[in-house]
Amino acid sequence: MSSYVLSLYFVVVWLKFTVSRVEQLKRWQSGPLTEAQGEEVARLVEQMKKMRENNTKVLELAEELSKGTIEKQMAKSDEQLGMEMLLRMMEGKGL
Repeated sequence: MSSYVLSLYFVVVWLKFTVSRVEQLKRWQSGPLTEAQGEEVARLVEQMKKMRENNTKVLELAEELSKGTIEKQMAKSDEQLGMEMLLRMMEGKGL
């Protein structure tokens, strides 16, 4: 399975999870809550914010890593791969 498919699957699952949890938290916030319940809902809202930030970072990393996937390398011609290797060697980056 390609990294693009895995990233897309991750995005879809994350969006479904996030949307349903955010909607639930909004419903809880709009209702009468005890002090303890209000604190817990506030904590969960913060956790959702952190999760969204972390997932965004993961998706950005997946996008960056997908630039060098084996599928991308296999799609290149031998000439293109050779030229890229020579350019890296000339820049001092090695193989």
